[in-house]
Amino acid sequence: MQIRRLFLALLCALTPFSMGVANADVFYSNATTDLNVRGGLAANGLIPPDGYFSYTDKVVIPAEETTWSIDPVLIAPTGNVFVLSNSLLSAPVDVAGKAQSTATVDGGLVDVVAETELVDRVARTTLRFTSLSGSQSLAGYKVLFYAENDLFSPNDDAATYTGSIAGANLKLFQYDTITSDFYVQVNESAVPTNATLATFGAGIWTGWGTSLEAADLSVLSADGSNFATLGDLGLALQWDLGDAASSLITVDYGVTTDVPEPATGAAIALLMTSLIRRRTGR
Repeated sequence: MQIRRLFLALLCALTPFSMGVANADVFYSNATTDLNVRGGLAANGLIPPDGYFSYTDKVVIPAEETTWSIDPVLIAPTGNVFVLSNSLLSAPVDVAGKAQSTATVDGGLVDVVAETELVDRVARTTLRFTSLSGSQSLAGYKVLFYAENDLFSPNDDAATYTGSIAGANLKLFQYDTITSDFYVQVNESAVPTNATLATFGAGIWTGWGTSLEAADLSVLSADGSNFATLGDLGLALQWDLGDAASSLITVDYGVTTDVPEPATGAAIALLMTSLIRRRTGR
């Protein structure tokens, strides 16, 4: 994956469009974290590097950029798919400490506002959807938030989750099994407005990522049954929008050093393996 990443980065660097990408970035920094919001000019979709934003930890593992691609996706009732970091959103601009991008998609039927801010060690993305149709309803629309991480390398990453959708306490984790003290966490920041968290999952980016980009949500599940635990992984959360004129979804992404209580037997085994490596130094 590192070779692929370098190749794609070089390819982007050779295109005139990439000049606009670099110039459009909005950068935030504090004592623990760097956050680079690229917004709608990333022009990449779910697979290539440099997605909606990148996040770099400066304390636990200094200078480790944890995100490879993060992309919100809107799926219309017709099946049309809008990858919101694929040139659809406007270039991000700083508005009172938040990187804001906007778009009107689905033939002028839906207005989108995306705002990302750095809150302590958390990159918090708020997505607002407003119906512009005569019915003033977002019923049937689905929203996907996808995070693709390479933690040091793609070869020994693992994933687990805690909580559940029903318990309104679901948290997704990805970590490197060798370092084992460096966890990326993705979860709802607050109860969504006029939206319902419906499915989630983890999977190997090849095939799984392209399925999500094509709006094939069968690779996710409501109970965690579609949750890969080892390999070159990505994480995803998916919401159903309700029968109202507007909806609001907020997602937190960040590094945590708290070892999660695993939700599956496979994840327990992986966590035990990582802890043994950590203690023995292997």
